Amino acid sequence: MNFTKLTDHLKLATDRLIGFKPEPYELHEGHGVATESIYKMVDQFHELFQHPRRVMPTPELLRLRASLIHEEAVVEGIPAAMNGDIEQLLDAMADFLYVGVGTMVAIKGGISTGMTYYTQEQSIDRFM
Repeated sequence: MNFTKLTDHLKLATDRLIGFKPEPYELHEGHGVATESIYKMVDQFHELFQHPRRVMPTPELLRLRASLIHEEAVVEGIPAAMNGDIEQLLDAMADFLYVGVGTMVAIKGGISTGMTYYTQEQSIDRFM
C-alpha cells in the first residue's frame, strides 16, 4: 500500500471513529456533478420508457439488471477489450454505464447508498 492510500484509509477510519460522514466525492472533487447529470439522464430515460424508478427490488428486477450488466460487460465488453476493438469496447462500456446507473435508478435508495459507499471506500484502492 502506498503512502497516499494509507493516509486516506487512516482518514476514513478516523472519520468513522468520531462519527464524521464525509460528503460523497470528497476524495475526488468534481466527480459528483458528472455522476448527477448521468443519473438524471438515465432517470429521464426510465421515465420515458416506463422502466422501474426507485422501487423496492424484487428477485425478477435483480435478475433482469444482472442479465443486462452481464450482456454489456461480459458478453460484449471483455471480448472487445481482448481483441483490441476500441470502438466496440467503448460502445459496450457506454451501454454498461447506462445499465449500471439504470440499476441505481430502478432500486429505491440505489444512488445514495451505492455512490456514497463507492466514493468513500472503494475509490481509494481503485484509483490511488
